Order: sequence, then C-alpha cells, then structure tokens
Amino acid sequence: MNEPAGSPCSMIEIAYAIHDYFGDYYNYLGVSMFSVMENTEAPLLFHILCDPTLTPDARSELEQLCEGRGHQIRFYDIPEEDRISKVRLFQSGYTEGILYRLHLPGLLPDVSRIIYLDVDILANGDIRDLWEMDTGDVAAAGVWDPPLFGYKPVGKAERSSLLPMWEEVDWNEYINSGVLILNLDRIRNEHDLAEEAIDFWNTFGFAYPDQDAINYLLRGKKCLLPARFNAFSKYYPVVKEGMFYHYTYMAEDRERLSGVDRLYLSCYERSPFYKKDLDKKGKIQFLRKLKDHTEPYLRLLELTELNNDQITLLGWGLYLRGEYEQTIKLLSDSAYKKTETDEDPAAGEYIWELVKTGIIAKALHSLQRTEEAAERLEAVFTKAPEKELSYIGRNICEMQQSDLLGDLYYALGRYEEAEEAYLGAVYFETNEKRIQAITSLEHLIRCTLKAGKPSKARKYYCMLQSIYAEPELLRIYGLQIEIAEYRDKKKKQKEEK
Repeated sequence: MNEPAGSPCSMIEIAYAIHDYFGDYYNYLGVSMFSVMENTEAPLLFHILCDPTLTPDARSELEQLCEGRGHQIRFYDIPEEDRISKVRLFQSGYTEGILYRLHLPGLLPDVSRIIYLDVDILANGDIRDLWEMDTGDVAAAGVWDPPLFGYKPVGKAERSSLLPMWEEVDWNEYINSGVLILNLDRIRNEHDLAEEAIDFWNTFGFAYPDQDAINYLLRGKKCLLPARFNAFSKYYPVVKEGMFYHYTYMAEDRERLSGVDRLYLSCYERSPFYKKDLDKKGKIQFLRKLKDHTEPYLRLLELTELNNDQITLLGWGLYLRGEYEQTIKLLSDSAYKKTETDEDPAAGEYIWELVKTGIIAKALHSLQRTEEAAERLEAVFTKAPEKELSYIGRNICEMQQSDLLGDLYYALGRYEEAEEAYLGAVYFETNEKRIQAITSLEHLIRCTLKAGKPSKARKYYCMLQSIYAEPELLRIYGLQIEIAEYRDKKKKQKEEK
C-alpha cells in the first residue's frame, strides 16, 4: 500500500505499458524513465505492463537502468486471453499495448494509488510534484484534452455512434490518458475497467480506445491536473522547468528542431539507450522511427481487402519504415473506392487524394525527387471542387498539405511560391487550425528572411504575435528579424553611396 493521496511519500509508484512489436520501442520507454529519474531524488517503483514482445534483453537493460540508480522495477505480462487485439483497433492506428493500462486495478491489488505515464512522456520536472497533487477521492486525474486539440473521430460510423456518449460525458472534464493519477482502490471497488471497456467499444465504437473508455466509464469521478503535467510538445516547443512533455511530434529536419526536440535528444544522449554509432542524422531518424511506431500500420498487410483509410495508413507505415519506392507504388496504384455512406463522393475523393499525395510527396522528397513531389501535390490542388465541401476536415487537410507544398518549394529555393503556399495554411477559425497557422507563420518568417525580405518577415511576425503567447520563441524570431532589417538597411545605404 502506498501513502495517502497528496501526501509526501517514501516511494512513488509509476506504471508504463508497452507492446514492442519490432523490438526497439523499449528504448523510448527507457528514455522516458531516465528523464523521470534525472529530475527527482525520490525512490521510484516502476510497474511495466507488457507482453512477450518485450524481450529478455530489453527487460534486462531496463532493470540495469533502475538498479544502477537505486530504483525498483517489476514486469507484468498481460495474459493472451486478456489482450484485446481486434482488427478495428490497429486499423485505427493503435496497438493492443494502449489498452494494458485498463488492467492496472486487477494486476496491482496491493497498490492503492499510482501514476500512469505513456512511453513518450519526457520529464523536465520532479515527479513528486505530480504525486503530491491532492486529488481527493476521485477515481482518475488527468490534464484536460480540449476537443479541437485531441478528439478526431475516425470515419462517419464512429462519429455518429459516439454521439450518444457525449450526452453523458462533459467535454470540460475530458482528460488525456497519457498522464494519469489513478485511485486504484476506488476503481477496483466500483469497476472492472477492462471488461466494461469492451462493452463500451461494442456500444459506441471509439476514436481513442482507452481514453474514450476511461472518460466515459469514470465520468463524474475525475478531476483536472495543471496543463504542465501533460504538455504536448507540438504546442509547447519552448523548454520550461517543471514541465512534463508529451513528446508526440518531432521536427522534419535538424534546422527546425524545437527546444523540446533538443531536450529530448540531450536526455537520449545521456541515457544508457544512446546508440553511439549513430551520426546526428541517423540519431534523429532513429528517434522518429521510435516515435512513429509502424506496427499498427503494417499489420494491415494481414487483411485481404483494404478500404481508403487503410490504404493511406499502410502507405504511411511504409513511408515511416523508409520504404519510399514501395510507398509511392502502393499509393500511386490505388484508386478511391466509393462507399454507400458517402454523403459527398467528390469531397471524399478530393480529401483522400490530398492525403495520399502528401505521403507520396514526402517519399519523393526523401528520395531527392523534390521537383516531382511539388508537381504532384500541385496537381491535386487544381482538382479542388468549386462548391463548399461538406466534410468538416476539408480546410485543415488543405492547410496541412499547403504547408507541405511550401516546404517543398522552400527546399527547391522557390521562395515566392513557398510564401504563397504557406499563406494557404493560415486560418484562425478553430484551435486546431490555429495550431497549423502558427506552424505556417513560423515557416513564413523563415522563408521571407531566407528570401531577403525582412519587412515581410516583420508582417508575419506581427500576425504570429497576435495568436501565439510563447514570449521566448517570439523574442528569438524578433531578434532574427531585427538583424535581417539591420543588414538590409546597411546594404541599401551601401548601394546608395
């Protein structure tokens, strides 16, 4: 049994869950654990929920990490009969490991309270701050996951079937399941999470399988934690002490590495999991491979017939594995399949073409065929239906691919075209679009500075200021523009003389 909620403790108990299909994802787990250890003096007990994909060698490395620093670790293999591995799960891009946390109350009968962390959590603060949060007698505590940031239902069937769920779940209490404080005593007394989750999925479907189930089953029994305990790295790129980053995003190249990217790389280099034979480029590719775990995508090969979404998921999995030629062939040879549920076939086909061509363009760029990548993406934009599309996701999809097209033009040195493409990704109507707009405005500043147009960079900087509240990053951009403006002024003075 551990200490009462919110009180100082002698031992902090932390759980992780992992399904390591390719045998290298445990490195990511090790770096997360290492980051927690580096930032606390409290003794830790790690509970690792796993299956036979976590090899004896991997377990040994994790044990050495803990024992060498005076901490404890225990492994719990989820029995085969308790593993939920349905086709629908990995069609949606998830492995069965995401569900193992639902077994915590039954696997740890003598533990009353525990912190659960996703494998991609990077600590830059003391875990004691989280452990000592007073959560009262609620069943679960987590960070609010705003609807537009964190909820993207998969397909029309899931969207419609989930609607009844939101008659009972308050959006203002919807939490992200990547960082949780769980009151295992209360959950054990009132629920069988694993069994009830199956009933939930059969009734409602899911967008985020474990997260939706936890929010629905524990409705009215949750409380919110401060945002710093689960800060998505894409939205919080500047490093601050006391933060726990959900490291779900990494820059595409070394020029764009954020402060959190560098924090992760620094932690990785200091950890026992650093592969010293990797050069700088290889290290980033290695980390991205861990982040974009490909197993749920590639398991689609087991299916005899793939639908539109599954084809693009498989193409994405091949791309992430570096199999660029196969990616291009698969997606180029695939045609849109109309379905009976299509409300607007033209819209559906256009969005699908945008998504698949975006993946093809990334693969072509990786093969240094950037000109061809830009041409193919340009061609899809010319096919946009004239009427307003009924799909909610149309604008955000276009914004993302327009930003990608800007990246391709930028790589080709075609800065004016890059600027025009980036501008196509600047909309502010919703939070999700706001995040994309921030990214594209950052790209616009970089692009116009590269093109020697500091006055335009200043214009985009002012736009960025109006929607972005990260003073440290804004200060950096501001200094870059001031330097460019100074150089431009000196150049003009020299020309006048």
